[in-house]
Amino acid sequence: MTGNYQGKEKQSSFAKQQHEEAFQKEISNQQSVEDGIKCVSCGTVNPPEAEYCLECGSMLNAPLFCPHCGKPVNPGADICTFCGEWLLDGRCKFCYAEIPDDASFCPECGNDKNGIVCPSCGTKSIFDFCSKCNKPLTEYARSAAVAAQKDPEAKNFIETVRESISLERELSEIERLIEEAGKNKEGQSPSIAAVSPVKPSFFSDAQIKEILGSEKTIAKAEKIKEEEAARNEQLEEQRIRAVKDAEFDALMMKKAELEKKKSAAEKAANEAMLKFRNKKFTTQQEARRYHMAMKPPEVTGWLCNFTNTVHLCPEGPNACDEPKLGGYWYTGGTIDVNIKGPS
Repeated sequence: MTGNYQGKEKQSSFAKQQHEEAFQKEISNQQSVEDGIKCVSCGTVNPPEAEYCLECGSMLNAPLFCPHCGKPVNPGADICTFCGEWLLDGRCKFCYAEIPDDASFCPECGNDKNGIVCPSCGTKSIFDFCSKCNKPLTEYARSAAVAAQKDPEAKNFIETVRESISLERELSEIERLIEEAGKNKEGQSPSIAAVSPVKPSFFSDAQIKEILGSEKTIAKAEKIKEEEAARNEQLEEQRIRAVKDAEFDALMMKKAELEKKKSAAEKAANEAMLKFRNKKFTTQQEARRYHMAMKPPEVTGWLCNFTNTVHLCPEGPNACDEPKLGGYWYTGGTIDVNIKGPS
């Protein structure tokens, strides 16, 4: 379940290439219409003089390149996926409302126009959920978190992921115990023929000396006692080996059982995840809120539909410039998909 990050730099480079290709595709898909400007984000035809889409609030004449880092940006993006900077100057970073130049807070939602400092980790964020610790920072976020707790599909998704992670941990511990048990089996002494315990003498050393009264007889009695101790020691070794063999077999059976349960749990988790993959949203921030509100524990990242990129945790959809096109929390490896690290 944990991600495989071998060749991360190479795949990250490929992910950026895919992003630029997707950007060029978006540009080529823009259409001019006679009676206005068509929004590339939602398809709404707006008046020729409009600067922002009347339906979704996206900038209609958005810059084709980030003014901060110079990298290409998507027409419907609100952040640069390369440097993470906000692209919609004059628009609230949380609700997209227009903010007067002399205002410090949004007149619509009341949030600071420059972002919010997370009270838990101190990270400054332009998103409703903190990108570092996932704490809800706005009323929008708190409402989304409550809604996620009441959503049966979201609850089922989180529970199936937790079960899958729990089984993986248990399986990992069983494999560790099996490895230790295997080493112990390899280090065992050669098998010894079964021996029968020797009955202990009914007389103490003092009584034997008094009864027999000869050094030769005493020496013989002591030898018998030594042989008795050695045989009993061999018998105990056999008993311990039998216990270890039984424990090893039990561990192997437990491993097989856990692997079966883990496979079923992963299948259930993947099925639950895919229900959210094609859910579309009106704005980018709405999509980020929705998915951050239902973020399961210990996922690899968020897999977006736009470029088939895994935006690694903790940022997830907060690092994606087109989350409203859909995606889902991803718990698998990253061999067959692109990797996009933090901006």
